[in-house]
Amino acid sequence: MRRLVVLALLAGCGGKTASRPPARTPYLMLFERGRTWTLPAASGAVTCTVAETKQVGDASVSRLDCGSLLVSGTWVSTPAGLYHPYLPVDDPDELALLGEDDLLIARNPVERGHSHALDGGAQDSIEAFAFEGSWCVRQTTQSPTDRRAYTLCFDGANITGGGEDTAGSEGSHRSSFGKAPPDQEDD
Repeated sequence: MRRLVVLALLAGCGGKTASRPPARTPYLMLFERGRTWTLPAASGAVTCTVAETKQVGDASVSRLDCGSLLVSGTWVSTPAGLYHPYLPVDDPDELALLGEDDLLIARNPVERGHSHALDGGAQDSIEAFAFEGSWCVRQTTQSPTDRRAYTLCFDGANITGGGEDTAGSEGSHRSSFGKAPPDQEDD
């Protein structure tokens, strides 16, 4: 009888463990050339593909194509963690430009958030947080007149969701796909 109770307790713990996000490098799938994910969205589906990968110094660099979404573009994995720079990274000297303010999530993830001032009164905020068995990264850049934010979530094997929120002189746009956390404005 005692053995059945222990097995039942272990089975119950297994269910809880399955909802925990991975403890190490949950974003490595972003560096597997040809990987594709199609996730449901309000307007149909969002498809993301790892279009290119390369090694630059001690970093893995990829180009993620998710159409016109802000999560498209260059992603960089270094020994420190994951970055999403605005420009491509082709040279080890360009890696030196990625610093603590740009780090989205550490290789061994922990929940974190930080922000810093940019030129012209703008503010850049970055968060890493757990959400329904995934790790999510969110970057928000906001000036007095514009806002640009994206979120991308991954569970160690797949992209699980994300979204974006933009606002400015040309209007505003919000979208989400897959299992996406609420927008920062909704928190």
